[in-house]
Amino acid sequence: MNKKIISIILAVCMAVSCLAISAVNTSALDVTTVTIPKYTSRANFIQAYNSGNTVDEFTGTEEKVYKFTLEQNANIIVAGISVTKYGSSSASTEIFTDINCTNKVTLDDNEKYDSVYYGYLKAGTYYLKVKSYYDNDLKYLYAGQVTGNKINMSLSFIKDNSNKTSELGFKLSDGAVPELLYVHTNNYGEYNYFWKDDKTTFNPKNNHFNVSYAQQPYACTNVKAIDENGFEYFAFTRVLSKYTAKIEGTTTKDYTGKAVKLSTKDVVLKAGYNAISYTASYKNNKKIGKGTVTFTARNGCIGKFTTTFNIVPSKVKKISSPGKSNSKTRKVKFSWSKSKGATQYIVQTKNSYNGKYKTVKKTKAKSCTLNLKKGSTYIQVYGIKKVKGKTFKSTAASISASCNYSSFTHRYNIYIY
Repeated sequence: MNKKIISIILAVCMAVSCLAISAVNTSALDVTTVTIPKYTSRANFIQAYNSGNTVDEFTGTEEKVYKFTLEQNANIIVAGISVTKYGSSSASTEIFTDINCTNKVTLDDNEKYDSVYYGYLKAGTYYLKVKSYYDNDLKYLYAGQVTGNKINMSLSFIKDNSNKTSELGFKLSDGAVPELLYVHTNNYGEYNYFWKDDKTTFNPKNNHFNVSYAQQPYACTNVKAIDENGFEYFAFTRVLSKYTAKIEGTTTKDYTGKAVKLSTKDVVLKAGYNAISYTASYKNNKKIGKGTVTFTARNGCIGKFTTTFNIVPSKVKKISSPGKSNSKTRKVKFSWSKSKGATQYIVQTKNSYNGKYKTVKKTKAKSCTLNLKKGSTYIQVYGIKKVKGKTFKSTAASISASCNYSSFTHRYNIYIY
């Protein structure tokens, strides 16, 4: 709306009967109760506004006070227009919380249009003072409210960028044209401040904007848009991306010969500090190697995160225990259960509980013979398979043994635990 449109409004208004709510009293301090018209959307209100619909005509007085009540929170626009024979001129419009007009409510003035003010008001009773500069002007009061528009905004995730930012998009569901966009990111949740410091540029062709995670992995994003007529729209979401995602739990799965998936019992996916719900889709999740999973956020969170997980040979569940053995040598034969998908087995030993395992055998068989040292020996076995130069190994099975020489029997006594 520009000065040409304002002139059209005024022309229409002078050509049609204005919607007088009550009889006009010329006393400047008389309070007239008016109803601020309600509209279901910003588009409907602007249509009515541009058609010249008014709340009152107050010809013959320089100042008038109106009383109005809002039943619920609302965006509101008010404009006082005075017209002289020389053309249009501004009239001031102010809102107060008391009949004496001392407690003023702060509203924004629209820099593009004279005498147009807008703001977001809570439910309650208010007093609207309109003042014209000339007593004999034609004067009109325009006003309207749109309830429920405070949260009438949606966000969407577009993509991750290479410089630790995510690209988001927004949509004002009633088709309003956004003029200002404020974005505040944090790790803690929904906040409705810091807007003036966080003004963000956006692409007006598609309403896309970037959110930066360069400093730390912020996951919560608050967005407020103000349209061309001052209405506010607010949205809050947690953003899941390669910069904000955290996986807690195990991302290693045993090979089964069938497609495997990460268990929701074992894995917690977070966006920043917040655990989120998600759907998961998989690729290359049947063979031993690197599987790929893409998490798509649900329920109050937007975005996608793709990562890999390991598919390894199945666990060696058991090493056979030959039991007590009396022998003149320290040799003992061990066997173990199959590791599905393994092409080789690694046998390792150590001689103390806190010691480090060392590999003593590599075999394709499921058994081997070890020559135990005197004292305690700890034994573990796991399966491996090499894929594209990388070794994938199973969970190991382990046992312990003790080997002592008897001077009475001149034999080694071997016990398996």
